[in-house]
Amino acid sequence: MNVRMKIQTRLEMLETQLKAGEHLRSAEGVIAVLMTIGAVSKFWRVLTDEERDFVNAAKMAVEDGLEWK
Repeated sequence: MNVRMKIQTRLEMLETQLKAGEHLRSAEGVIAVLMTIGAVSKFWRVLTDEERDFVNAAKMAVEDGLEWK
C-alpha cells in the first residue's frame, strides 16, 4: 500500500468516526479519534492543504466536543 492510499484510508476512517460521534460518546471514543488523527498527522508534510484543514477541524471538534456535520 503506497503512502497516498494509507493517508486516504486513515482520512476516511477519521471521517467515519466523526460522523458516528465517537468523540462525543466516551473517553474511549475520544482516544480512538485522537489516535486516528495522530495516524494521519504523521504524514503532515505530504498532506494537501485541504487534508490539513480537515485534520485541524477534526482536532477542534474533539477538543471542543462539537458534533460533526
